[in-house]
Amino acid sequence: PEVCYGKYLYHLLMTRKNELFVPLMLGTANVSLKERDIAEVEISLPLLAEQRRIVARIEELSAQIHDACALRQQTSEATDAIVSAGTRLVFERYTHQLGKLGEGLLSCRNGISRRPAGQEEGPIVLRLADVSDGEISLRAPRRGALTNSEVENYSLDPGDLLAVRVNGSRSIVGRFIQFNGEHEPVCYNDHLIRIRLDPSRFVPAYVARMSSSPQVRMYVESVAITTAGQLTVNQGMISNMPVPIPSLHEQRRIVAELDALHAEVDTLKRHQRETAAELDALLPAILDRAFRGEL
Repeated sequence: PEVCYGKYLYHLLMTRKNELFVPLMLGTANVSLKERDIAEVEISLPLLAEQRRIVARIEELSAQIHDACALRQQTSEATDAIVSAGTRLVFERYTHQLGKLGEGLLSCRNGISRRPAGQEEGPIVLRLADVSDGEISLRAPRRGALTNSEVENYSLDPGDLLAVRVNGSRSIVGRFIQFNGEHEPVCYNDHLIRIRLDPSRFVPAYVARMSSSPQVRMYVESVAITTAGQLTVNQGMISNMPVPIPSLHEQRRIVAELDALHAEVDTLKRHQRETAAELDALLPAILDRAFRGEL
């Protein structure tokens, strides 16, 4: 008569594999298991009806976990859409004041093309990796032995914006990141473009926020040059970027409004990450309980 339900055995072996199989390899040079080894493993089996009940319960709970994960993913996507919707609404609200970034652009310059070799000493030279999360990170900076002239030409001042000049992702190329200053000189390489704005026309943080609006993203995607899978924007494209130009007071108010929205979204995302970790740990915990007779 049948004494082992296949699905029960599968879940059991996957759950207890370390407990059952690792002892067979201890003290030997053999790091793989043979069919003979597996066949010699002793396991205790409940009655067949109980095996089927346990499997049914595992599958029921697994389906619920799957549904919860799908819902969490939908919630995450909806959360990301909140920020995009916020910038879209700002853009639409001030369409009657639509202009071009070039109207308040003091300078626009590509970064230094020479790459630091090895462990050079000198100022920090920012790379794409240092701005990939939408903000400037100096956790693992690359330094370059630059001349005084290079430092002068490619250094960043507080309030400068960096635009991602080249990237394979449509969602990243052309985005702006604000530099808020550092205790030492910071330069940038030619994957980035430095943007300096007329302070009588633009608040840098406002322009940085608007570079992520759906309207600007659509513009960037329409003008970016594609070469070998890489998308590139240039200074002319940045100068022609459409952007509403309300008063400086309104720009500051918009930044504060969007920052508050970002803070709420960041809180939601933190909760989502915590929930994701809990869901990831839930199925192994259920299987462990199942084979200890607690399910």
